[in-house]
Amino acid sequence: DRKALAGMWRVNRLSNEVADVFIYGDIGSWMDGLTANDFAREVVALDVGNLNVRLNSGGGSVFEGQAIYNTLSQHKARVTVTIDGVAASIASVIAMAGDEIRITEGSHIMVHKPWSMAMGDADSMRKEAEVLDSLESGIIDIYAARTGKNTKQLTDWVSAETWFKGQAAVDAGFADSVIPAKRRENYARSNIFNSFLHTPVDILDELCNIPHVRELERVLRDVEGFSQTQAKRIIALT
Repeated sequence: DRKALAGMWRVNRLSNEVADVFIYGDIGSWMDGLTANDFAREVVALDVGNLNVRLNSGGGSVFEGQAIYNTLSQHKARVTVTIDGVAASIASVIAMAGDEIRITEGSHIMVHKPWSMAMGDADSMRKEAEVLDSLESGIIDIYAARTGKNTKQLTDWVSAETWFKGQAAVDAGFADSVIPAKRRENYARSNIFNSFLHTPVDILDELCNIPHVRELERVLRDVEGFSQTQAKRIIALT
């Protein structure tokens, strides 16, 4: 069961118990992005025990984002949010709906003061500033509830437009765990590599990268006078 909407998000129902919800794009109709109305219509109807929300968004409308946050936080399912690229601005608030929040090692969460546009006289401008202050206070309340950080710390981060990458997001309380970046697998340990004439030194490093072997390599170099490559080849024979 797959539903695609506006190319910005989609719902994949994997089973009777699990559904994936991808939010990839801007938030709010004025940015031609995801609206809270469309989101709620699809997600509220999901009768599952687990919602996996994949998030990659630069943000958008504060009110639309807050409504999406509430749709997720009030859903009966256990919500796991994974930040696949960025959760910036109001998308960072949506992320806080997760019962568990995960972030990939190279991804970011960004928090900042809400923006607006206004036209009119001085009284209108002052009134708009009051609205922005109220919006900021509500956003900080959501951050505080999920992160456990105090209002002063959160206000400082918001005022400075602060970006948290991977582990820094966990340290700040905006995520629970980091999904490590994909690493290359270690080379197979084999004496065959020693038989080749031009085996790269980094492969020999892999073969010799255990403490007692590194000490033997040091002795062969410093005491017996072998080069680093010669020492690694001798060790590879043993």
